[in-house]
Amino acid sequence: MATADKASTRDRLLDAAAEPFYRDGVSAEPAYQGCPCLAALVELKDPEYPASVVARAAKERLEGFFHAQAEQGGARDPELLARQLMLVFDGAAPGRARRSRRWTGWPPRP
Repeated sequence: MATADKASTRDRLLDAAAEPFYRDGVSAEPAYQGCPCLAALVELKDPEYPASVVARAAKERLEGFFHAQAEQGGARDPELLARQLMLVFDGAAPGRARRSRRWTGWPPRP
């Protein structure tokens, strides 16, 4: 695969990680309480509750996007990379809520 294709894949992955928390400044708002999908999955104990179903579907779509981008970028194991990116993405959500400030220089660009 051409280097330009891999660079654009990288950019799409970084953009996905930046949305909506960084680019729109959502996490900089004092009232920001973290990722609403992650909060619903953690707080609602019934996996069939409508909010749980919607939140899980949103997370599955994001993981699917990560998987597709990993495949397009030539990752050796796109499924594993997608799962790892979800761990990073979901793991960063509480940190964004705790800091409640806009990060400059995100997403990083070469």
